[in-house]
This record gives sequence, C-alpha cells and structure tokens, in this order.
Amino acid sequence: MRRMKCGLVVSIMVMLPLFMVGFLAAAEYPQRPVQLLVGYTAGGPVDLSARALAEAAKPFFPKPFSVVNKPGGSGVVATAEIAKSSPDGYTLGEVSISHLFFAPHLEPGIPYKGPDDFQFIVSACTAYEAIGVRADSPWKTIKDFIDYAKANPGKLRVGNAGLGTTTHLDAISMRMAAGVPITDVPFAGAAPAITALLGGHIEGVSLNMMPILPHAQAGKLRFLAVFANERTTDVPELKDVPTFKELGYDVITNGSPYFIVGPKKMPKNVVDMLYDSLLKAEKTDLYRKFCRENLLTLDFKGPDQLTKEAAKYFAFYGDFIKEKGIRSMLQK
Repeated sequence: MRRMKCGLVVSIMVMLPLFMVGFLAAAEYPQRPVQLLVGYTAGGPVDLSARALAEAAKPFFPKPFSVVNKPGGSGVVATAEIAKSSPDGYTLGEVSISHLFFAPHLEPGIPYKGPDDFQFIVSACTAYEAIGVRADSPWKTIKDFIDYAKANPGKLRVGNAGLGTTTHLDAISMRMAAGVPITDVPFAGAAPAITALLGGHIEGVSLNMMPILPHAQAGKLRFLAVFANERTTDVPELKDVPTFKELGYDVITNGSPYFIVGPKKMPKNVVDMLYDSLLKAEKTDLYRKFCRENLLTLDFKGPDQLTKEAAKYFAFYGDFIKEKGIRSMLQK
C-alpha cells in the first residue's frame, strides 16, 4: 500500500510541472500576433470579412490578428492546416460551411473528418449567393439565361469560387432544379471568377452577392437571381432581383455562414478570451457597417451553440450530397 502511495505521489510530482506549463502558457496568452488563415485569394468575401474583423478587434485584443491567405483545394488546404496546428490559440481561421460540412463528404481523403476536428469560437457573418452576368450581356432576367442554356447546351460557362464550395453547390442545385445544361468553372476564390467574367472568359458567375455588388454599382455586372428566401429590397441593384424560391425553383437557400475556428483541444480560457474579444469586435460600428455595405448578415453565436448546430449542418449536407449524387457528379 505504502509503495502504491509513493508511486502515486511520484507520478503527480512528475506530471505537475507539465500541467503548470500548460496553465501558465494559457494564462499568459497572447504573447504574439494570432494568425487568421483564409483559404482563398485576397479580395474575396471570406478574405475581406476576416480583415474587417481583424481591424475591428484591435481595441479588444492585446495582440493583432494577422490575416494570411493560403488558397488551395477550395479552402481545404488552409482548413487542414488549422486542424493540425498546435491548439495554443495562435493559429485560427475564418472558414465557411463548404470547408467543414461539404468537403469531408465530397473528399473523404482530406486531412480532417468534419466539424468535430475543430474548436468553434464565434460566428462571423453569413453571405448569400446570386447569379451574375455582364451588364452588356443579352440576358436581362434569369429566365433569359435559363432559356439560352437550354437552347445551347454546355455553351454557358458559369464560374464559382471553387470546386465543392457553397457557390458551386448552389449552381448545381440551380442546374438540377431548372434542368439547365451549363458548364461549371471553378476558380481559386471569388475575385478571379469576377475577373474572368469581366474579361469575357465565362458568361456568368455563381458567387456571394458581396463581390458582385461593387461591379453592379459601377454598371459592369447585373444580378439575375438570388439564392435566398427573401429579396434584398434596401439595395437599388438588388431590389428588383427575384429569388429562385419565388420563381418556384427548389434550390439551396442556406447561404454561406462563416466561422472563426481553431484546432481541437484549445484551453478553455483561451477560447473564452477569443470569443469575448471577437464578439465585441463584431458589435462595433466598424464591423456592422462593413457587413451592411457588403450584404453580409450578422449572427452572434458562440462555441456551444455553433458546436450543436454543426452536427445538424453536417448531417443535412451529407444527406443532400448523397441524395443528389453530387460526389459522383464532381468526379466526372
């Protein structure tokens, strides 16, 4: 018995310094800037919203958030790096539902299995998608666009922000609902897709409304239809643009929620500090103005609520991808 007690005491004495190191490291957090990874090129919705949030967080967090663009694999490369990084709070990322809830179902070989591999910190915002074309194109309405596609199978090339992203799945849902034979063209983010459209290399885009809007305001692009449940009536360029839903098309209307996440097993006090600071940042006039001007919806949710909702999202899109045969469709 005495020998067992001695062994227990020795084990505790050996482990105690390790626990203390972890505790002190968390207690002194942060000692350096925090990386905020973005899986797309600069200039797209995820990138710009991450930069706006990093700027708004300056008064509330002791160190700066440094936004780092790591495009590749439609956001999967950066998301995988977050999952495998040290859970010390210095590597986070702004990711969308396509990274966490689509990619694991579409590409089972990627380095993470789903939302359970991440620590949710706070919801950033939600973007909604739309179909856009050049303002000088012959298509004034989505009906014109669909009729042309049906009469000219495969000739309409529609760009999206990446293979398996929300923008891509939305375009697939439109194609299936309307029976439209279009050609999907994935890009490494929204910005290069817009550039291709403006340059006449593709005929349309399925993207978040945010990157299309400034070009619509400049008279270069035109919105045709929106993947949402309601119209955006307070923006001149969108107030007369119908939703697919009101036109009777059964398309995806969940939008693209963005989340700030880190790797699993982050210390609770680090997660709490990040959540508190970023939530304050999201409630600033600066960030609210950014979201309002860029057609992004604010939705304040914390770690516990997001973790619960993640399971539902993951199951929903898993069923959708399986039911529609989207995985086999993308492999063709």
